[in-house]
Amino acid sequence: STPLHKAAAGGHIGTCELLIRSGADITTKDKFQFTPLHKAAAGGHIGTCELLIRSGADITTKDKFQSTPLHKAAAGGHDRICELLIRSGADV
Repeated sequence: STPLHKAAAGGHIGTCELLIRSGADITTKDKFQFTPLHKAAAGGHIGTCELLIRSGADITTKDKFQSTPLHKAAAGGHDRICELLIRSGADV
């Protein structure tokens, strides 16, 4: 897990912005193959999801369990994030 994963999981958008501006790789996966977008979507952090998507995060990437960020958002009941991901091109 990277600092960006941790910041995204906590919804710390300012920290995420700083890390991305400093060159953090938004595509890096942790041991479960979660990206920062998976973490933000699972945590219900819409602002962080928006930032990651604007920064080029892959919204269709799958984790070790074949789940996408959309799956994580849906499992958490985060409807607004589901809508954001679908509007951004997530496979339904």
